[in-house]
Amino acid sequence: MRPRLFALPALSALLSFVALPAAGADPLDALGFGPRAAAMGTAGLAEGEALEAAHGNPAAAGVGSGLRVALGWLFAVPVATLNGRDAGLDAAHGVLFGAAVPFDVFGLRLGAGLALHVPDRFFARAALPGGTEPRLLRWSDWIHRTSASAVLSADVGGGFSLGAGVVVLADATARGTIEIGAADGVTWGTADVELAMPLRAAPVAGLLFRPAPWLSLGLTYRGELSMDVELDVRAHADFADESLAGTARTRVHGTASYTPRTLAFGLTGRWAGFTVDIDVAWNGWSGFDQPFAQTDTAVALGAPAPIVHLLFPHPSWEDTLVPSAGLEYELVVAEGQAVAVRAGYSYESSPVPPQTGLGNVADPDRHLVSLGAGWRMELEDAAIFADFALQAHVLVPLRAEKDVPEFAGEDLRAGGQVWAGQLWAGVEL
Repeated sequence: MRPRLFALPALSALLSFVALPAAGADPLDALGFGPRAAAMGTAGLAEGEALEAAHGNPAAAGVGSGLRVALGWLFAVPVATLNGRDAGLDAAHGVLFGAAVPFDVFGLRLGAGLALHVPDRFFARAALPGGTEPRLLRWSDWIHRTSASAVLSADVGGGFSLGAGVVVLADATARGTIEIGAADGVTWGTADVELAMPLRAAPVAGLLFRPAPWLSLGLTYRGELSMDVELDVRAHADFADESLAGTARTRVHGTASYTPRTLAFGLTGRWAGFTVDIDVAWNGWSGFDQPFAQTDTAVALGAPAPIVHLLFPHPSWEDTLVPSAGLEYELVVAEGQAVAVRAGYSYESSPVPPQTGLGNVADPDRHLVSLGAGWRMELEDAAIFADFALQAHVLVPLRAEKDVPEFAGEDLRAGGQVWAGQLWAGVEL
């Protein structure tokens, strides 16, 4: 009976150590939405590209003369190390869909845009690793995340367009049962598990100003968006001796994915077939105050049930500035056909403070180098196009020296690369 007596306290003590490091932002923030943005170092808020408007600048949704639709594919392959070993990160891939349509209402030029990224392996993925477990934060679960945005825009005259909409993270639930058993296959007890990720939406808004054919300016804002996870585990022990029977309940709740408030400015210049995009984005990571989950445990047994509580420090995350730039050259290769070649660069510093204590969140600074190309053919009543982009995300080697005696000699180290790409094809009617 002794093993059975300690089954419930052991389960509760184990779960009291479980913590939920929050994954990073929307994957499209780092990878870009659409091959053009991906090839331009994710810059292009002032470009006025309608297909990118729903994720980039909502004010651009009405740019153009007809319906634009594109369907494509995205992939990201992390090749990263953690503490001198392979980080074991899964590759991500999924479907891209973009659409934009301009229309007139009472003489006012409007536009609607949609951006959708759906991983073909997971709708969304969240993990519950130990709080002190070394973990590459934003390259683990966040790239396996659905992203959906819908916007409306209006041309208000004078070269100004305004746009607004929402970015949505759809809700998902999962339920199951954990069986606690012995080596001989005998079940000691069961626990019901329920995972809930409720619907979340954040506002997005944008401004596009085109004072001249060769110059455009853009300004965008997006509110914070989080995937909140709540995990309830309830276990019950039923013995012949009622003094040993009892229940245990552990509740783990936290943020599995967080997109910070963002304010970004963009500038686009055009001359003799060349286009230059320059963006600067401010990300309000300091608003994120729960990098680890909170755990509540209650045990009621006929015998004493010791429980260990582990408290994790919550250091403030840091706001970041992310500059990005892209260069495009478009060349007419035949009547009605044009080819564009592109290249880009961006740099993102880590918002995570130095991990000198118990935490082991690895989130290195990142250089992005990208290139790509596009092709477009004008037909009699339509146009068809295809684009692709390749990216190398270089993770700056990270080393955090611990100042906690218990972790002496166990410094946190991380680095590597993430290879990514996008391609799509579409039509403009």
